[in-house]
Amino acid sequence: MKLKTKTRIIFLMALGILFAVSPIVINYNLNFNYDKSSEYNDEIQLDNKNLQISATSGKIHIDNNWTAAKALGICTGNGTYMEPYGIVELVIDAGNSGNCILIENSNMYFKIENCTLYYSGPGLYNAGIKLNNVLNGHLINNDCSTNYGVGIGLYQSQNITIVGNMANNNVEFGLFLEVSHNNIISENMLQENSAGMYLGLSNNNKILNNLAFKNDLRGIYLSSSSNNNTIMNNNVTYNHDNGIDISDSHDIKIVGNFANHNGGNGIFLLKSNVNTVSGNNVSYNLFAGLYLWRSNNNIIVMNTITTNEVGIYLYYSRYNNILNNIFNGNGENIHEVLPINGNQFPLEIIIIIVILIAITMSIAGMLITRRRKSIDRTEGNYPRKSRTPFHLTEISKREFDYGEKELEVILEEEVRENIPEEHLEELIPPEPQIIKCSFCGLEINEETSFCPQCGMKYNKK
Repeated sequence: MKLKTKTRIIFLMALGILFAVSPIVINYNLNFNYDKSSEYNDEIQLDNKNLQISATSGKIHIDNNWTAAKALGICTGNGTYMEPYGIVELVIDAGNSGNCILIENSNMYFKIENCTLYYSGPGLYNAGIKLNNVLNGHLINNDCSTNYGVGIGLYQSQNITIVGNMANNNVEFGLFLEVSHNNIISENMLQENSAGMYLGLSNNNKILNNLAFKNDLRGIYLSSSSNNNTIMNNNVTYNHDNGIDISDSHDIKIVGNFANHNGGNGIFLLKSNVNTVSGNNVSYNLFAGLYLWRSNNNIIVMNTITTNEVGIYLYYSRYNNILNNIFNGNGENIHEVLPINGNQFPLEIIIIIVILIAITMSIAGMLITRRRKSIDRTEGNYPRKSRTPFHLTEISKREFDYGEKELEVILEEEVRENIPEEHLEELIPPEPQIIKCSFCGLEINEETSFCPQCGMKYNKK
């Protein structure tokens, strides 16, 4: 009996010790996990809301094998327009190498939506989402930030819609398009990347309503014959270089954008022709609101250009139509570096030039009138016709009829007839006297100081 009692006491004591120690163990584990999770979140800055609804996954590579990917549970759908393949709500850490999601050689309809993709490998050809030789894709509301390469990269891809994504804090570009055409890029946030967006050798794309903010270089950059693109209603501000930069690209529509507070120029065109720059607000940029460098035949109309060092800067740029822009508070509204052939200026500039020409002509007319009055006062009572006794046509005719020597005699006679005798001595100089050289006896003109025959100098007196 006593043994049973002792056993019960020992059991109760052990149970009490267990209950006393367990909260400490549980607390320790919870604190350890919390600290670890907090450190992880601080490092990658993930959206907690997305983490609650998303599943962590390994890197995804689809090379036109959607059926196999669907069998593995990577995607849903069947690849049609009405029911595209879907990669949805995944979190992928690429571990600083390769791509988070790589899709290649596909023409099936698909979408990548609400995914968080980070830590892709370095360089321009690694990305959070990379599409290579792909058609018919939709990239919607993804967070492709904190990659060592590109946020979203398109390479030889067409008919892709990129809408509502974030691509921030990437080492390279937020968005990168190379040889990619007929894509729509809309309502994306591109912040604090090397550059916000780059298009090279890419045509017929629409860049609409994006925010390119505080990037290290340019906000939106088109280069290498990226032609016939539309850049509309974007906010491109506080970038360290140019806001919108167009290089060697033509037939671009740059309409209704805000390109303000950039460290270079608001909009910069380099060797780019036949572009339309209309309805933009380019203000508070460090140098020029609009800068054209060897760019010709562009239309620059109805832009608001305020508080830049130079409103519009033209460097060796010709045949541009620059009309109906609003200038205010710039250090200089328009500056041109030769040649300036063919540029058409704003109406207000033309009015100013016309006014200056009119003032100059008025001053010149006043000076001519004053000069004529001064001449009339100097001539005194001379008859008017004594100053101009005949017309030049008459002189030419008489010279032809009589010859130069005879004309001189005729003119002298007409002068004598028309001028009073008391003034003839003042107008007609006395004939020079003839004297003889005291050494050789040669008759010479008194105006000569040396005898042309003996060479001796003689005394005129």
